Amino acid sequence: MSYVPEVLTEEQFSGAGYAQGFDSQEGELVFNVSSPSASTVYLTVRGCGKAEAQIVVNGQKAAFSFEDSEKWQEVSVSVRLQAGENLITIKQTNTAVSPLMVDYIEIQNM
Repeated sequence: MSYVPEVLTEEQFSGAGYAQGFDSQEGELVFNVSSPSASTVYLTVRGCGKAEAQIVVNGQKAAFSFEDSEKWQEVSVSVRLQAGENLITIKQTNTAVSPLMVDYIEIQNM
């Protein structure tokens, strides 16, 4: 996975950079998130790219996609967190179209 910060306009992404490089077989973004208790939450990914991807949380997969390679969008999926440490992986699953770019992820209670 390559992380390439680039300074663009505020309208394009929210911070000082974004993650990209998911279009290769090895490209993935991995987070370790601690949860005080087991719960089902909404995990929102803000990204860009005409891309299909998956989120894997502790081995359980949830698919999502972005339909526009020029506009940043948010997609939310429900995932189950366990009490303690949780491994969250984001990986693009279709490599023949425009690459996925990830601005941020956000976790919210249901």
